[in-house]
Amino acid sequence: MMRCRFVTLLALLVALLFAPPAIAQPPAAAKRAQVEAKMGEIRGRMLRDQVGLSEVKARNVEAILQRHRNERLDLRQKLLAHQRKIAELLRQDSDDQSAYTREIQGMRTSQRQLQALRETEIDELQKVLTPKEQARLGVAMRQMRRRMNQAAQGYRGAGPGPH
Repeated sequence: MMRCRFVTLLALLVALLFAPPAIAQPPAAAKRAQVEAKMGEIRGRMLRDQVGLSEVKARNVEAILQRHRNERLDLRQKLLAHQRKIAELLRQDSDDQSAYTREIQGMRTSQRQLQALRETEIDELQKVLTPKEQARLGVAMRQMRRRMNQAAQGYRGAGPGPH
């Protein structure tokens, strides 16, 4: 009887230790991870099918883009924050010229930093891609971005619930 309880307790302890942490990620973070994984699949397929890259080159391109991803996202968030603050100042019909100046300068700084990051990415991509592959990549990325924007607009325009 005692041995049976011990085995059951041990099995339960092992199951808890090795069980996937279902509560560890909040639903939004889990959803973001799913979306990012799906985007990675789509980007990889695009690099191989539309751009015509080999598996090795596609992995190299993905590594370059991934390497700068966090910095790109941070800069976009900063840019968006400055744009929102400017919109808020305008909505309030504020006459605080120093606030406008501060936000416009912040926005311009973020734009310059984002452009510099893009130039760095392009420089790195030039080292692994032929000019024709670079051109194909540029066209494919614009098409992908356009499709994503259209899908996002459709998603935002759908509203809650069935129509």
